[in-house]
Amino acid sequence: MVVSRLFSCGLVATLLIGVTMCGPAFGAWTAAQLLNDPSEIAVKSAEIWPAKDGGFHAVYSNTKPGWQIVYRRYKDGVLSPRQVIRNGFVPNPNLCAAGNGDVHLVWEDWDDGLEVGWAVSKNGGLSFLPWQEITNTGNTKFPLIVPFGADDSPTVIMSYWQADNKNLYWRVYDGTSWGPLTNMNQNADNQYEVFGMCRSLQDGTVYRSYGTKIGGVLSVCFRRFNGSYWEPQVVVASPGFFCRHDIAVNPTGHILVMWEQDERVWTRMYTPGVGWGPIEQRTFESSGFGAITAIPGTTDFYLVYRRADQIWGRRWQGGVWQPEERISVGRPNAFVVDADICAGPDGTLYASWEDWSSGEPQQYFSINPGPGMTDATVQGYVRDQYGQGIVNASVASGPFVTVTGVGGWYSLGVPSGTRTFTATKAGYNGQTIENVVVPPNGTVNLNFTITPLPLSPPSGFVAMPSDGVIRLSWTNPSESWFYGTMVRYKTTGYPTSPSDGILLCNIQGVPGGTHVFKHTGLTNGQRYYYAAFAYDADNHYSAAAQTVGIPTPNDCASVKQLPNGWIVDLYSRVVIADFAYTDGCIYIMDPDRSSGIRVATTQLGFVPGDIVNVTGKVNTRVLNGYPAERVIEEATVTKVSSGPAPLPVAMSCRSVGGGPAGPMVPGVKNGVGLNNIGLLVRIAGKITYKAGDYLYVDDGSNVENLYGTSTPKTGVMVKCPGWTSDYNVGDIIGVTGIVEGSIPNNPAWNTNRALIHIRGWGDLTGFRVAPTTGTISGTVTAQGGGPISGATVSTTTGGYSTTTNSDGSYTLSKVAPGTYTVTASKTGYLSASQPNVSVQVGQTTTVNFVLTPNMGTISGTVTAQGGGGISGATVTTSPGNYSATTGSGGSYSIPNVPAGTYSVTASKSGYSPDTKTGVVVNANQTTTVNFTLNPAPVERVVNGDMEGGFYNTGWGTDCSGHTSQLPNPSGNSGWGWNNVPGVPFNTWDSTGIKHGGGHALAFSFCQTAASPGKIGIACQSVNLGAPGATGTFTAWGYHTDGNCPTIMCWNPGPGQADPMVAYNNGRYQWITTDNWGQRNMWVSRSMTVTADSSGYVTIMVGGAAHPGTATGAPLYIDDVSVMR
Repeated sequence: MVVSRLFSCGLVATLLIGVTMCGPAFGAWTAAQLLNDPSEIAVKSAEIWPAKDGGFHAVYSNTKPGWQIVYRRYKDGVLSPRQVIRNGFVPNPNLCAAGNGDVHLVWEDWDDGLEVGWAVSKNGGLSFLPWQEITNTGNTKFPLIVPFGADDSPTVIMSYWQADNKNLYWRVYDGTSWGPLTNMNQNADNQYEVFGMCRSLQDGTVYRSYGTKIGGVLSVCFRRFNGSYWEPQVVVASPGFFCRHDIAVNPTGHILVMWEQDERVWTRMYTPGVGWGPIEQRTFESSGFGAITAIPGTTDFYLVYRRADQIWGRRWQGGVWQPEERISVGRPNAFVVDADICAGPDGTLYASWEDWSSGEPQQYFSINPGPGMTDATVQGYVRDQYGQGIVNASVASGPFVTVTGVGGWYSLGVPSGTRTFTATKAGYNGQTIENVVVPPNGTVNLNFTITPLPLSPPSGFVAMPSDGVIRLSWTNPSESWFYGTMVRYKTTGYPTSPSDGILLCNIQGVPGGTHVFKHTGLTNGQRYYYAAFAYDADNHYSAAAQTVGIPTPNDCASVKQLPNGWIVDLYSRVVIADFAYTDGCIYIMDPDRSSGIRVATTQLGFVPGDIVNVTGKVNTRVLNGYPAERVIEEATVTKVSSGPAPLPVAMSCRSVGGGPAGPMVPGVKNGVGLNNIGLLVRIAGKITYKAGDYLYVDDGSNVENLYGTSTPKTGVMVKCPGWTSDYNVGDIIGVTGIVEGSIPNNPAWNTNRALIHIRGWGDLTGFRVAPTTGTISGTVTAQGGGPISGATVSTTTGGYSTTTNSDGSYTLSKVAPGTYTVTASKTGYLSASQPNVSVQVGQTTTVNFVLTPNMGTISGTVTAQGGGGISGATVTTSPGNYSATTGSGGSYSIPNVPAGTYSVTASKSGYSPDTKTGVVVNANQTTTVNFTLNPAPVERVVNGDMEGGFYNTGWGTDCSGHTSQLPNPSGNSGWGWNNVPGVPFNTWDSTGIKHGGGHALAFSFCQTAASPGKIGIACQSVNLGAPGATGTFTAWGYHTDGNCPTIMCWNPGPGQADPMVAYNNGRYQWITTDNWGQRNMWVSRSMTVTADSSGYVTIMVGGAAHPGTATGAPLYIDDVSVMR
C-alpha cells in the first residue's frame, strides 16, 4: 500500500508573493537499518510519516506468532520501544501526523467484521488512546489517512475501498470527533488501483488517486477535496491494467502521478499554467512497488521503487529527473517490496521497505540527510528583456530552489556566505550571477533578466473548406514551453502579427498536440486568409503559420479527390443502399446521379431515397494492401427528409467501375469510361457462373474476373444477400446494385475487379432459358434388399458420374440428349450395367440397379508351436483390415471379405506374429488359412535399461569424482563387476549422457594403460531357460576418448565374468568399432549367445583402455538386452 508523505512549510497566502524553498542537498543514503524490533519474526506493510520536530513515525503489522499493529518513532538517531496498538488479524496499516502533531493510525480490522480500526496519539506518539472502529460498511480494504488544511490544523481525512460495491468512502476527523461516513460514489475497479492519497503542499487540499474504467479501458485518475466537496474526476492516463499508483503535489502546484504497468514504473507530471506533460516510462526492467513524495520548501519530488532485488530512488529537480540512487545501502540482493518514502521539513528523506533476505519479511529504512536550515534571504524579480515579470521561473543557489510568483517575484532562503545564483525557465536563456555576498540573518535584493527562446510555429496548418464552413487543422510545436495557439484571419491578406486581423480562436494545448477548429457562417466563394501563432506561458509569440481557404459546397465527386483525413460536409445527398447492419456502411449519391461514395456508419434505419446530411473524415478503404474506394469515416449522418426510390444508372458490363479518377480514386481492372465506384447502377446479361453468394453476369463484354483468389471467370461479379436465387447459368437477368470496391487476394491483381453489391433479391430480374438437357436418376440396392450408399453411377460416354446417397438414390443432372450405357459399381459387389438408356430434353429417365455381393470367407485355426489352439488371437487382412478373434479352440472365421488377394496376419501378445501372403478370396467361397505362432522372445537381462536404480559398490571415487555405483540388483541374479587386480576403474549413474530414459551406466579408467591395455566390465549372469538355448545379446555404447572404446562379450555358464576368456574364444566385439570416428555418439551392436548345460550365459559390457587413454575419460553403456 502506498500513500504520499508530504510535510508543508508554508500557507497558500505565502505562495502568492513567493515561497521560501529549501532544496535538498545531493546527500548519500545512509546504510540501511532494521525498522522493526529484532525479536519480531515476520513483519509486513510498514508505513512512515515525517515528524515536524525531526525523524519519522512508523506503523507496521507484526504477523508471528500472532498479528499486531505496532507503532515506533525514530528521532535523533534512536528508534523508540515498540508499542502494540491492537492484537488480532490486522493487515494493511496506514498513518499520518496532523498539522497539530496528533498521530493517527488506521488498519483493516478483520477480527471485528472487516471494518477500519483507528487509534490516535495526542502527545506525538508517546502513547495512544484506546483504539476504535470507525466504519460500518463491512468488507473495507486499504484504509488511507492524510492531513487536511493549514499547517497547524488538527483535521485529517480517512478514505478506503469497499470491496462489495467497489466504491471509495471517506470521513473527516476535526481533532475532536469524526464526521459522517460518506460514499464518494466513485468506482475504483479493483484492489490494485486504490492506493494513492496525499495532502497538497500548495494549499492543504487532499488528492485521491484510483483506477477506473473509461470507455472500457482501465485508467489512472484522481479527484481533489477542496474542503467542501470532491471535485470532478481528472483522467491522467489510460494504460489498461496497472497497479500500485501514488500521487504527490509540491508547493508550486505541480502534480506528479506514478503507477506500475507491465512491471515497469511510469509517471506523468502536471505543470500549472502549462498542463499535463507526456506519459513517461521511468524504469526499463522488472521493477515496481513504488511511492512518491514532494519535498517541502522545494519544487522537488522523490520516487522510490524496487529493481534488481534492491530499493532505488530518483529525484525530480529543476524540471529534470536526476540519476538513479541506491537506497538499500549495505543490504544483500533479496526479494524486496513495498517501498515507502517521506520528506521532513528540512528536506531530509526517509525510505522504508520490506526485505526477505532472512527468509521472513523484515522492515528496513534508510536516510538521506537534508541540507539543514537557512539563516538568510535573497529576493527580487525575474523579468524578460522587455521588463515583463516571468512567473514560474526557478531561482536556485546550489541545492536551494524556489519559483517565482506573480510579477516574477521570488524569495529564497539560503545559508549565509558568498554564493552563486541562477534563474532559469523552460523556453528561456537563463542568467547566472556569481559572488553574491549574503550576510547572516540578512536580506539581499537580486534581480534577473532572462530572454525567451524562439518558439516554432504550428505545423501542418491546413484549411478544409466546405459549404459555408472552413475547418482549420494544425499540430502544436514540440517545444516543452509551448502554451497555446492563437489563430487570426482576414479577407484581404494574411494577418501579419498576433494583433492583426480578427481573432478566430485562442486554444491552450500540449506540445505536439493536434487541433481542429470549425470556422462557420462564411460566404461561399470568398477567400479567407489565416495566420496561426504559437505562444508560451508568458505570451511570447512564434512566427506565423499561414493557410487560405475558400468555402465551397461539396459533392461526392469533389470529396473523393480530397486527401485522407480531411473533414467534409455533404448536404442533401440521397441514400442509395443501407448495408449498416451487415457491412457497417451506407452508400449515398449526388442528386444528379453523377457520383456516389461509401459512408462508414452503424446507424440503422435508413432506406433508399432518404435525404441525408453527412459530416466525417474522407479516407481510402484498403483491401489486400491496395486502395479500393474512397470512404467517409467517423461519420455523423442526419436524415433531412424522405424521397422516392433512387433510379440506377444503366450501363454495359464493360463500364462497371470505370477507370481511375485521378490519383485518389481507383477504378477497376481494364476499366473504361467515367469512374462509378460507389454509384447505383443497372446491367443486364447472361449468368456465366454461379457459386455460393455470387453470380457472374456478362453481356458479351467478356469482363475479366476471378472467383475466390485464383479461378478465372468472365463477367461482372454480383454479391447477393445470402445463398443465390433460383436463377442458373445461362439465364438472362438484370442486376441493380452498388458498384463496390473489391480487390482479390491475388498477386496479379492490384486494383478492383468489377463487382455489384445488390441490396436485396428485388434487385435481380430476368427470365430463365429453356432447358437443353435431361436427367438420369434412380436407386442402387443390394440383392436381397437394402440400399447401397457410396456406389458410383456413371455413363460410359459423356463423362457423367455421381455417387449414391445414404438411401441409395442418385441423380445425373444436365445430361445431353442421347443414348447411354449406365453402370453402377462398388467394392464388394459385382458391377451392373444397363444399355440403351435414352435421355430427352427436359425429362428424367429412371434407371435402378440391384448389385450382387462379391464376397468370400477366410477361416482357419491359430495354434501354438508344439500344439494347442490359441484363443484370443487376432487375425487381420491387408488391405481392408477385415478381422476376427479366435475362439477357445483357436478357430476363427472372417465373413464378407470382398473377392481379391490379401495378406493375412495372426497375432497375440506373448507370441511372434505370423503372416500369410497371396491369400486369394473368391466370391461365395471359403478360403482356409491356418497359423502356428512361436512364443515371442523374452527379455532375460535384469535392469538392462538402467532405469531400475543403482547401488553403491563400496569402491572409492578414484579419478571420476563420482560415488561408485552399479545398476540394481546385485548378486547372482543381477549386476556385478570384474575385480581383477590392476584394472583400476569405477562406475556410476549417469543422468546427463544416456541413450534412453533418464540413466546410463558410466565407466572411468583411472590410469593410462600400458600395452596391450586394460579391460573393465560390468557383468550379469542370464538364464536363457534351457541347456544350449540361444539368445540375442544387444548393447549400446558411447565413448569420449578414441583410445578407450566400448566393448561387449560373453561366456557360457553363470559367474563367468572373464573378458579375456571371451576374447580368446571369439565371443568378444567392439561396440564402438572406429575408436576416434565414433566418439560422442551412441552405437548399437548385437551378438548371439548360447547357454551351457545349466541354461546360463554371463554377459559383459564395458571398455578397453589402450595406451594414451586420458585418465578419468568416461564412456557409457545403456539398454543392455538378451532376448529369447
